[in-house]
Amino acid sequence: MNTLWLYLTDFRITNFSESEEIEGILHWTVSDDENELTPVSRCALHEIGDSLDEMFEERKFAAINLFVEDTLTLYVKEEVPGRSVSQIRRALPFAVEDYLSDDLDHVQIATGPISRFKPVECIAIQKEILQTIIELMGNAGIAPTFCSTVGLQIPLTEEEIQVHVLVGESLVWVRTADQIAAVEHDFAHEIIEPTLIGHEEPTKLLVHKLADSEMDIQRFASSDSEVINYDIGLLEWLVDNFEEGRSIDLLQGDFISQAVHSSLNINELKVTGVFAAVLGGFYLVLMLVQGVWADIQTNRLENQMREIYVAIYNEQPHPTRNIATSMRNRMGVGSNVSQQFNYLLGQLASVGASPAHKGELTSLRVQSSLLMLSRES
Repeated sequence: MNTLWLYLTDFRITNFSESEEIEGILHWTVSDDENELTPVSRCALHEIGDSLDEMFEERKFAAINLFVEDTLTLYVKEEVPGRSVSQIRRALPFAVEDYLSDDLDHVQIATGPISRFKPVECIAIQKEILQTIIELMGNAGIAPTFCSTVGLQIPLTEEEIQVHVLVGESLVWVRTADQIAAVEHDFAHEIIEPTLIGHEEPTKLLVHKLADSEMDIQRFASSDSEVINYDIGLLEWLVDNFEEGRSIDLLQGDFISQAVHSSLNINELKVTGVFAAVLGGFYLVLMLVQGVWADIQTNRLENQMREIYVAIYNEQPHPTRNIATSMRNRMGVGSNVSQQFNYLLGQLASVGASPAHKGELTSLRVQSSLLMLSRES
């Protein structure tokens, strides 16, 4: 099934006295099972539904991956004390708080894998921004299943490379082992140059230059820097470099994707439904068998009690009355000892039915206080 890829740029919320204006540009493409991409399209954030409808009759996607600009987020890599993962998770927001310009209650903090004695990676974004983006896309019938930043997609696979630079159409992303930054072209050297100094060994730089960038990278790339030129744009590069589980997903906690919860494969639902139907049918059959067995046992006991009653009193019990109650009344036993009486009567039935005790019953005496029943035959 197809996957929808989205990259949001130029997002801003402008507040007026009685209203607010929300702007943003979505770049999007769709990949099929063979990872073939449709041409990249772009539209206003609130027009994504109409834009997709122009190309697709049905909007069915196995996944919807959204990337936002790192200028909307803050990347922090911090070592957090704690004796367990749960303690580290609880303490993390307070460790990140010093880096924030807003209250913790207003910030969504998403984390990567958490392990003891290892720094924790996390990204923070204002909840209002993330909520607004999700709501606007939801209004168009689009529910992202994954959301992250561009900077986190820059791979750190070569240990000898200390600084990785991604050069796009208007922004430059810089990633080191513990920092991520995104700046406009004119300020790129101010971010990159400090990362190249202060090291005992020469710092190695890897530059990824995309096709839609016209920036002169010689301003910060030295002769020994490694440069990779691509003939694709940013969104296509993001698709090619995406690895599920490698980067942090912003959709955590209260923002966990509803699409993930409702994305069970239809075949799994069919199998689950059949299995549930089989279990339900088995349960009904079991209950039916138990009911039939209970009826058989009840009838058998009633017949035994009727035979005992006739043997003692030489007459049939009243047809509409309970046999045990009739027998208690004839013997002068109170209703408060019904359980005891029923137990003793059951024992009498077992003895009377035994081949070892043949004979005529001449007397029956009950002492309920002693739980004793005696007979003479």
